[in-house]
Amino acid sequence: MTVLAERPVAHEHEHEHHEGPSGLLKWLTSTDHKLIGMSYMITSLVMFFLAGIMGLLIRTQLASPHSSFLSFQQFNALFTMHGA
Repeated sequence: MTVLAERPVAHEHEHEHHEGPSGLLKWLTSTDHKLIGMSYMITSLVMFFLAGIMGLLIRTQLASPHSSFLSFQQFNALFTMHGA
């Protein structure tokens, strides 16, 4: 009959280390150049599509001379946001 030796409790957590935040907090607080680059690429794609939607709304308003698709205030706001 063999008796298995138990590992001492003090060595159980010896190789564990804290890796930092995870999820969204990791993306917002990271200093890793790969995550920062991915954040820039995702942000630029989202802004590209938002500006494209704004441009389509502006062109829809300008498609006919007396279009009431957007109010004057909405058109001016879209035009300004699209340019920014």
